[in-house]
Amino acid sequence: MKKRFALNRAMTAPANYIDAKQYFYYAAEGPVTATMLADSLLGLDGIVRNAAKALAASANITLKDAELIIENIELGSYKDCYVVRLFFGKGREMEKNIEAFRKALGLKDMANLKTYLGIFIGATVLWGAYELFKPKDETKDTIHIHFENSFNNWAPQVNMKPEELKEVIIRATKNKEELKKDIIKVLHPDGNESTGSIQIGDEEAIVIPKEVLAVVPTKYEKVQEPEQERKLQKRQIIVRATDLDSTKNGWAAIVPEINEKRFPLILDETVQATEVPWGKLFWAQIEVEEKKLKSGDIVPIRYHLRKVLHKENQPE
Repeated sequence: MKKRFALNRAMTAPANYIDAKQYFYYAAEGPVTATMLADSLLGLDGIVRNAAKALAASANITLKDAELIIENIELGSYKDCYVVRLFFGKGREMEKNIEAFRKALGLKDMANLKTYLGIFIGATVLWGAYELFKPKDETKDTIHIHFENSFNNWAPQVNMKPEELKEVIIRATKNKEELKKDIIKVLHPDGNESTGSIQIGDEEAIVIPKEVLAVVPTKYEKVQEPEQERKLQKRQIIVRATDLDSTKNGWAAIVPEINEKRFPLILDETVQATEVPWGKLFWAQIEVEEKKLKSGDIVPIRYHLRKVLHKENQPE
């Protein structure tokens, strides 16, 4: 017989938020203890916060906060019913943010928010499993096909292209190591190599199959990547679209002092697209992701725009 319990929280917060109910189901061969469950819920909280920030970034607004509230849990192969509370600000600020959010995502009303959020949660888990834990050669093709098919299927449901969906998740992921820890906690709550699967949502559920779970290790180990470095610096840059005509395929930038070629650019979640001087040379605080070639040369592979610098913050 399954044990059931609920975690209740006093609903005393001011009405500066919107709630979206979600479901999470983990099918495991063995039992999941309460201790394992607690650790898994902490991981889910981190993933949900990351996904919520990505969802807000897709609408070019900054989310004030996101909170995970547990409504009901069934132990065994456990099923979790929870609410994601999205904080958009207060009063007029909230109304403005929600309206911008609704229009940008093409939502007729906020009732469809749970579908969008479910996709972003699933996309965050799948992106993290694929990009942060590199599949082994024997499973790489299978996982890659599932990865691409999933994003090709999910993106149109949230009025985006696959590359746009990937980009906003990257922008929202400030700490990849923390996301890796969260994914391990969620995908392996029993601490063993999983033979089950993950289901997110109740209607038209997002499914993370056992092949993806097998890519993720059961224990966290930090992997050092000395060939890639990030340096925070103030530079003059020119921002253009990747294909020069449309931002739909992402951003690119030229930093003349570093390299005359265009490289992918990721906008920080705090940077609004409207404040970026399109096609003009301007000062910015950027993070440069680099790698060292076999020849010994160091070249950029990606820029991260952290802040547009106005006159008072520009170097003399």
